[in-house]
Amino acid sequence: MEKNTTNNTLCYNNISHGDKLINFIKKLSYSGDIYYYAAVNDKGYISTDNIIDGLEWMIENDIERVNISLSSKLHNEELEQWIQEHEKIQIYCSYNNYYNSVADYPAMYSDVVASGSDNRLNYKDCDERYANNRVLVINNGLELFVGNSYLSVYTMLKR
Repeated sequence: MEKNTTNNTLCYNNISHGDKLINFIKKLSYSGDIYYYAAVNDKGYISTDNIIDGLEWMIENDIERVNISLSSKLHNEELEQWIQEHEKIQIYCSYNNYYNSVADYPAMYSDVVASGSDNRLNYKDCDERYANNRVLVINNGLELFVGNSYLSVYTMLKR
């Protein structure tokens, strides 16, 4: 894989959603390293193998906290088992953005810290429930970020 390093940011296969989350992290004045791994293959699809490959890469590089910004309505036993077997890495995800009270995976897995703002979901004890999915950042001006993906990143950084 080709990698591009700028401003403590290691990027793999730049995609716009990841770029937005990295920008959000920088706006929070986060001073640590940011590693980005895209689980999208050459055809634009995400597979369980690609997700697990990315998580393996994180472990190999001693990264202990990972935000996964993708979700599925389908339970995946292989991914859930991998997460259960690798307690060294703490995974953060967001619940759905669409307020349809249907839980997302991997957010629903017991070993994943999930965040969201839909009061109709049954949150796990380790999860974070927010009043809404808007984050206002005050840093050289005001900037509003909307979406549960931002809540998930915020939860990961504050823990």
